[in-house]
Amino acid sequence: MTTTDRVAESPLFDSRRIARCTFDSCRAHWLKLSLAGVFFISTPHLVSAWLLYPTLHPPSWHVSQLWFTLVYRVADGAVVGVFQAWVTLTIVADVHGDSRDHRGVIVRQVGARALAVMGTGIVYAVCTALGLVLLIVPGVVLSIAWLVAVPCAAAEELGPRRAIGRSLTLTKGHRGDVFGLVAAWSIAALVINLAVVEVGSGWAPLKAAAQAPLVALVLSPMVGLVFGIIGAVGVACIYYELATLNGGGPRAVVADVFS
Repeated sequence: MTTTDRVAESPLFDSRRIARCTFDSCRAHWLKLSLAGVFFISTPHLVSAWLLYPTLHPPSWHVSQLWFTLVYRVADGAVVGVFQAWVTLTIVADVHGDSRDHRGVIVRQVGARALAVMGTGIVYAVCTALGLVLLIVPGVVLSIAWLVAVPCAAAEELGPRRAIGRSLTLTKGHRGDVFGLVAAWSIAALVINLAVVEVGSGWAPLKAAAQAPLVALVLSPMVGLVFGIIGAVGVACIYYELATLNGGGPRAVVADVFS
């Protein structure tokens, strides 16, 4: 049964339907999601760990944490934006038919919309990070309201400003439900990552454990890869759920792109 069929069965926001969509899609595309995730998720994680943790690079190196965080958020927003766009178009193509029939089209569409999705990803990453640092609650609200901005840019061919506006419209009235899903994913990721860090470091103090080479360069990137993939697929499924509930969703765009 497709996501479209499930939405037709129940015209209300359904967290369980999104969870099924997420895990069904991860299972169906696990190999290509893993390969793409290594480049778009694990590689930035490894680079950041190498540059930021003093135990992993020569003592003569000095990396300003403030400037590094800002540059990293910009770069990460752009890279993750491209990955999220590819995941979104893959999930939407599955709804339309079978993404395996449209692999080349999906890649070309991501390339054609790269600037828009990268710009949207950067705006989302920087603004939500600043919101969380300066004012935690408004930052959380902003991150939920803008959550599907990159999928909007990818699937509906919108620029950053219009994609953010579209995300505000789609999430309106459903932000509590979306927050519940994001909170569940975030807590699970945090607990599992902490457990892996402590076990992998031999139960060292948390700060020292996080900077241990085995943890920083192997275990944490692996955990980040798994939860990064689940998160990206989950956001794509949330986008399709919201778009379908708000007037038919991206079907017209999909029919035009993948026909």
